[in-house]
Amino acid sequence: MWYIIWILALGGLLWEISSVLVKKEKQDLTPLAKAFMLSFFSFLISLATLLLKEGFVFEVNKISIAIVVYLVFGLLGYKYSVIRGIEEWERSIMSFFWLLSLPFLLLSDFVLGYDVSLYQAIGVLFILSILAFVKFNKTKKFDLTWIRRILIAQLIAFFNISSFKRAIENYTNVSTIVTMYTGAGTIIFAILNFIKHKELTCLSSKKNWLIWFFQWASGLVNNLAYYFWWGWVVTTIKRTVSIVWGYLSGKYVFNEKGWKEKLIIVCALIFGVVIMSFS
Repeated sequence: MWYIIWILALGGLLWEISSVLVKKEKQDLTPLAKAFMLSFFSFLISLATLLLKEGFVFEVNKISIAIVVYLVFGLLGYKYSVIRGIEEWERSIMSFFWLLSLPFLLLSDFVLGYDVSLYQAIGVLFILSILAFVKFNKTKKFDLTWIRRILIAQLIAFFNISSFKRAIENYTNVSTIVTMYTGAGTIIFAILNFIKHKELTCLSSKKNWLIWFFQWASGLVNNLAYYFWWGWVVTTIKRTVSIVWGYLSGKYVFNEKGWKEKLIIVCALIFGVVIMSFS
């Protein structure tokens, strides 16, 4: 069990390093350029998986094509929202509120007919109550723009996940659908960069490649953990370490204030995630 925790701790650390670099490079790289790089690396990884392992599988019909088209635009909105969030929000606060994905994921499972346990519902309600405490207890100067952006990003993610699950259950496999929508997203982000900035210099920067290398390495390490342990255990640990790394980088890298209050919030959120993992 401990080696799984160490693997996921490493994966979370690699992701946190990339997020810190993205935040620190706010002035040197536009959100559109960052979104392009993120989509580009996702496309390369999924294409390699497609060619080396799963192979191309896609049933062409109106529904499957509509799902791909939606996922392309969902990717555009979600990636851009994530980049802006990393840039603008305090690192620890963002790691807390990114847990808003959990109620949407739970709703997605319910809509698609999967079983939702009482513990999952209690855990989600507990996490939401803690996040409400963060907002109203003013541990961070807050405005409604932050909340709107986070909710929009997670709402997009909810529809993305629901569409993605339906696609892989009926029309295609994971690497095919990911390659299709990340490839299209990469092209669209490249065009938008050319239209707005008349250039695409992000590919020539070694620092930018380093940022996305850390994200790629994080995904590789995290996926490795699923080969050694049950999926729900891995997911629980991964969510937990992301909160911890977000808190630590906020405290030690960005010198955020209110770290004692945030430490209490970290412990409470981890408790909520653990409750959700009970069967």
